[in-house]
Order: sequence, then structure tokens, then C-alpha cells
Amino acid sequence: MPLFFLIKAFAPVSAAAFVMVVFMLPWFMFAMYEKNGLPLEKFLMCIYSTKFKRPKIRTYQTNNLYAAAGRQAQLNKEVQNIVTGKKTDRAAK
Repeated sequence: MPLFFLIKAFAPVSAAAFVMVVFMLPWFMFAMYEKNGLPLEKFLMCIYSTKFKRPKIRTYQTNNLYAAAGRQAQLNKEVQNIVTGKKTDRAAK
């Protein structure tokens, strides 16, 4: 409202009202807009992080359960060999 009265002194009432509406529209959008349960500021932050922060091309990486189990078995075998004092194949290389 103060903006309206300041501009009304220098411009016609319709121009002052238009400037006031243009000035208040972003604040109204932040107060009232909601998409997918997110307020406007969180929605804009999601768009920003998608477009600028995160990489454009995401590589598809899988976690193969069998490969992980094999690596864990190899590590357990190496630990057991260290505890018992046996030489491992890696140590020989």
C-alpha cells in the first residue's frame, strides 16, 4: 500500500494501481502458489537444483549383490589369513 500512495502523487491512480499490482504479484505467488504439495520457494529450489546443481547426465550404477558378497568373502578370507599368519596371494604379488 505505501508504494501506491507514493506513486499516486506523481502518476495517475490507474498507473499507481498497476505498479502496485505488479510489485505485489511475486509476494502473492509465494504466499498462495502450491504445486505437488510444495510451496513456491521449495518448488523453485527443486527446479534450480535439477537444472544447475546436479549433473546433466547421470550414470546408471548398480550394486550387484553377488559381486558384493564375493568381495566380502575375499575380505573375510584375507582377514582370516592375517590372523592365522598365512601369506595371501596379494602379499606374494
